[in-house]
Amino acid sequence: MGSPKITDVALEKLTYRSIRLEFQPEEREALEKALRADGWFAVGNEKRREFYKEGIPATFRVGGAYTTLSPVDISEVSKRASRLEAKADHSSIN
Repeated sequence: MGSPKITDVALEKLTYRSIRLEFQPEEREALEKALRADGWFAVGNEKRREFYKEGIPATFRVGGAYTTLSPVDISEVSKRASRLEAKADHSSIN
């Protein structure tokens, strides 16, 4: 009797802590550009940004040479999106 195949496990039961990737500066810039083009929004500053996309329970943390893909609660994504939207609405009023 062996272990179950990964394909037999429901997607919502699969978890991971994080995946760390290493990029050269120009590759990191290309990644950020691609994430934005795909609808991801950034929170943070020049040195460290976190990218979120509504409906995706994950974040890309970009800082220095490393980028980390981590799971995040979907409510956190919604909260970040709402804050960003409120901030954009407020600045468009002024």
